[in-house]
Amino acid sequence: MLSGDELLDGRTRDSNGRLLAGVLSGRGVHVAGLAIVGDDRARLAATLRCALAGEPDLLLVGGGLGTTHDDLTAECLAEVLGVPLREHPAAVAMLAERTREVAERRGLDPEEVFERARRQALLPAGAHPLPPAGVAPGIAAVAGATRIYAFPGVPWELRRMWTEVEAGLEREGFFPEVATRLVRVFGVGELQVSPVLERCARD
Repeated sequence: MLSGDELLDGRTRDSNGRLLAGVLSGRGVHVAGLAIVGDDRARLAATLRCALAGEPDLLLVGGGLGTTHDDLTAECLAEVLGVPLREHPAAVAMLAERTREVAERRGLDPEEVFERARRQALLPAGAHPLPPAGVAPGIAAVAGATRIYAFPGVPWELRRMWTEVEAGLEREGFFPEVATRLVRVFGVGELQVSPVLERCARD
């Protein structure tokens, strides 16, 4: 699930959904759906509820973890899980380190930068922060049997943070063993291809 008005009005092309769906499908995980939601609290919460109602093994969320008024992922996730937002000490430490680095590079006051970013340390109670690739920590939470991971929407940040999550899931044996068969068919139409694929499936 991805959030952001910019994904709906044509300003930004979605690369995060394509990346995650491709990686998961390639590792044998059935991708049940991909939703893109604008920066609207009610719709974001409703989409999260809908996704969790299906009790998936894994729910990935991209976007909405910044410092502006329309960054609503943590807040909506807490609402849907029925828990309050709480400042997580580990997230505070991550933010302090990252904002200090940003301030030093840009010649800014580290304390001022940290205070502006501090709301990013608010996580749903019971959740844990994912180490950031940029400034914003991600969120790892659980709802029943569903593992939830939320990432910033900046593509390079999401890619790097997903790599760490993927490695953790690999260690836990989350991914099934997959056998792939590639069939190349040339010069025929779809109606002729179908019987070929049916024979391959039986073999």
